[in-house]
Amino acid sequence: MQICGLGCIIRNAKGHWIVGYNKSAHANGCLQAEIKALLEGLKTALDWGLFPLQIKTDSMEVILSIQQGNNLYANTINKCRLLMHQQKQVILQHEFRQGNKIAHQLAQMGIANARKKKRIFVDPPADVKILVEHVC
Repeated sequence: MQICGLGCIIRNAKGHWIVGYNKSAHANGCLQAEIKALLEGLKTALDWGLFPLQIKTDSMEVILSIQQGNNLYANTINKCRLLMHQQKQVILQHEFRQGNKIAHQLAQMGIANARKKKRIFVDPPADVKILVEHVC
């Protein structure tokens, strides 16, 4: 296992920042890190009451794992599926990597967060503020 960063941004229908998070975690590779990031994003959305939800990921492997299963990460995938099913109105769709720069920057910041505690950002942190202003 290696240390990785998890990150997510939740926006409103107009694309404006609502909340973001990052944290460090252990993962066996990119797919496991992406699935863990999805789970933390779903938990954050639940905590903030942000359903219905449209989730965009640049990982087709995550989408296929949620849809078809993945024995290696079944426990985390099942937790994601449960949260998605409980909230009913969740759409999971692919987005090209360029559209996911903010989440990746938050994840990079999460690597430095060695405590593994999830940090919630009500406002964009300085490290991503320029990206947010450019996108929104």
